[in-house]
Amino acid sequence: MIVIFIILLSMKFASSLILNKNQMNGLFQRIMENNLINDKILKSEFLPFKVDDDTLGYCRIDFAKVLESFEDVFIVNNKNEIEFHNSIKTFNSDDKTKEVAKVALSLKQQGIINGWRDELFPVCDNFSSKPKFLIERAAYASFGVRGYGVHVNGYVKHYNGDISLWVARRSSTKQTWPGMLDHIVAGGQPYGISPTKNVVKEC
Repeated sequence: MIVIFIILLSMKFASSLILNKNQMNGLFQRIMENNLINDKILKSEFLPFKVDDDTLGYCRIDFAKVLESFEDVFIVNNKNEIEFHNSIKTFNSDDKTKEVAKVALSLKQQGIINGWRDELFPVCDNFSSKPKFLIERAAYASFGVRGYGVHVNGYVKHYNGDISLWVARRSSTKQTWPGMLDHIVAGGQPYGISPTKNVVKEC
């Protein structure tokens, strides 16, 4: 019995497969591994990214050094945290967005940030809060800030009671994680569009 069956235009750009029980167990194990990060790793490999005294992200140390070179925008304070330069701290969210955009564009030109999307993500401490600023989608992961997305999955319940999960494979031409396994439909949640409209867009 098919519980959820979805036909989407986007699927013509990706192949799909059904995982067996052993493969599903492996998938769940990888999910758990990616969700586990302890304080020791955070402190040894990352620096907190602070905005208005809130930790909104974690940057790898090498990327933090790159940000520090934009000394009029970012500094590493005496607590070993990345934050805006004092002259930027008082800026409103629109002006912070403009300053961060200049940095991101420079990093793109240097080849440090790839997969430019011309799509803005909100930087905030939770899904419903007002953004502190907006950032180019291709750059948000480097800042280690929280991102959100929409996901559509489907599964098949067989007559014998077994359940199979539909898993898509990303196109080999995707800018990020080409050829990797994925949801049937998924996409980052940009600023200024509802999750429902975003699902339709991703389809």
